[in-house]
Amino acid sequence: MIYSKTVKERFSRAATDYEGRADFQQEVAEELLALIHRITPIDVKSGPIKILDMGCGTGRLMRELAKGSEFNLFGLDIALPMLFEAAGTLGDTGGNRGMTGVEQGEIGGKTRWGLVNGACEAIPFVSGHFDLVISNLAYQWISSLSAAFSDVRRVLLPGGTFVFSTLGPATLNELVSSLSEAESETGGGRFNFTPFTSEADIKSALGDGGLQLIDIDKKIIMRSYDNPLHLLKTLKQTGASARGEIMERNLSMGTFLRRVMRIYEQRFSAADGSIPATYEVLYIIAEKKL
Repeated sequence: MIYSKTVKERFSRAATDYEGRADFQQEVAEELLALIHRITPIDVKSGPIKILDMGCGTGRLMRELAKGSEFNLFGLDIALPMLFEAAGTLGDTGGNRGMTGVEQGEIGGKTRWGLVNGACEAIPFVSGHFDLVISNLAYQWISSLSAAFSDVRRVLLPGGTFVFSTLGPATLNELVSSLSEAESETGGGRFNFTPFTSEADIKSALGDGGLQLIDIDKKIIMRSYDNPLHLLKTLKQTGASARGEIMERNLSMGTFLRRVMRIYEQRFSAADGSIPATYEVLYIIAEKKL
């Protein structure tokens, strides 16, 4: 199980250098933005469109959306240091940061924005407030998707749209299989695996949360790393990981991890010595029925 405290700590530590290291997350964000623009007609005549970015991190989605028409943009993140980074990248707006990590301001005199510290499972906004809820690579860290999706439904206006990306079960399969093989060789008990959520489970959780699924699209993204240690460092520096818990911490853990890296290199290394890593990205559109 993924615990909110663990996620909060990981991403808080990664916040300062996140922008310069999260190129994979940026690639997925660009795909998600293209999807948002395709399915969201922008009509500001009826007033600003209210958008909530769940797990907003350093505010990349918000910055890109702010370049367009008039919006009221709000970002929510469990890691307060991420929100401080987002506030800095959203521009010199003269916003005011509160004790709970809230900051707000304007961009170009037309797009209002706000940042709030909180969890995806308990969204700190009133019901029926947003036209659109978006999220890039946050929901794979949530323990109860049904409860989280139910809260998305609560804050959406009737007919509102929920567009998000998340990681599917093929993600990091090379790393997971190497960990599994090393576990088998050493008797197990060191790592408890938690697979990333499948399409079927996401569909079920959306239904349980009272949202209607419109579409799911899947994309496999391959990335190359110098070696397994490079991959592990990159994951740590961006707050990510293979989903699971270390069950045993002792002096043999270093030996075990070296075994994992040896297996990874033996099974998956390319001719130039680099190693691949698979990311299965799911892009989902859902809506709250009228």
